[in-house]
Amino acid sequence: MFPLTDHASRQPLGRLAATALLAAVLLATGCVGSAKTRYFLLSPTATPTANAAKPTALAYIRNCQLPDYLDRTEMVMRKSQNEVIFRDFDNWAQMPERMIQRILRENLARIIGAENVAGVKTPQSRSDIIQIDYEFNQLDPTTNGVLQVNVDCRLHALPTKTETIHNLSFTLPLDNESGDAITNAINQALARIAEETAAMLK
Repeated sequence: MFPLTDHASRQPLGRLAATALLAAVLLATGCVGSAKTRYFLLSPTATPTANAAKPTALAYIRNCQLPDYLDRTEMVMRKSQNEVIFRDFDNWAQMPERMIQRILRENLARIIGAENVAGVKTPQSRSDIIQIDYEFNQLDPTTNGVLQVNVDCRLHALPTKTETIHNLSFTLPLDNESGDAITNAINQALARIAEETAAMLK
């Protein structure tokens, strides 16, 4: 029998395989120059109003509805009428519908007083309630440098069982296309919507 020998030609291939395996592991674990995902939360920015006219009924924000393409964790930008862009590394830390409903409630409480705004659950002990449903048609940051807002505000007065619908449509400037700028613009939009709602409740 001939003795086993280690051919020199095999050694470089072994080193190349080990190097390739290490590179694959580093890429899979995100150690080689990968972008970091950032997570954002909205916050109430409405100015507290001590002398604001108080509503005659308790305001209860029952529902907040977004188009399906907006109710996702990735931030979305509208590029054109028929195209949107999902921002892979700018995410919401909470599902937008639920977060927007909470911020609208907190903004409204700042304006008309927390005692005039119901919490998460429907009040059972009062009949003088105005239920509010927000149906957003647009809450779109755009690549044209503006935030487009279009929302139907539906007020349901329980004592009289009547409904009124108010449409709010406006734009706000975006400082840039960053997650911070989008968050700030939406914060401003929700404060404005709460102010308009407070005026409807008088």
